[in-house]
Amino acid sequence: MSLPVFYSEKLLADAESPSPSAHKPREIVASWFDLGIPLTLHAPVPVTRSQLALAHAADYVDAVLDGSCDNGFGNRLPNVARSLPYVAGAVLDGARHVLHSRGVALAPVGPFHQAGFRGAASDCTFNVPLIAALALKRAGLVERVGIIDASLHPATGSRNILQ
Repeated sequence: MSLPVFYSEKLLADAESPSPSAHKPREIVASWFDLGIPLTLHAPVPVTRSQLALAHAADYVDAVLDGSCDNGFGNRLPNVARSLPYVAGAVLDGARHVLHSRGVALAPVGPFHQAGFRGAASDCTFNVPLIAALALKRAGLVERVGIIDASLHPATGSRNILQ
């Protein structure tokens, strides 16, 4: 049995930042292959602007993706903006896979929980777990979703969005 991994090079970016978050997924997947873990890669479908706006102000989403507002890395690089819908798509596609298969799925992306309704923080541009949960709920696939956040940092962005 191989593990489904929602990943493609399209979710990577050179963020010109000391944070490894924008390129770390490639390294994670490579390490899993090096360990001999059987994986099946699935290219994620990018989420739409309207799906990103389920958890964020639409004008903030547009500004980030159009490059007129800083992303979580503190810049406005087009390659980062292009990658963000794929990053969110990896998590949403992984969640859909889990619902359909009643199995597991991996999306080697993050961080997310610091991003608030109208702004980025600490390398987090969009709050992807909440976007995925709200998209699944809107599609009628779930009524409730639990998100386990094992980070050492408080999920201030998640709290901001849910208030």
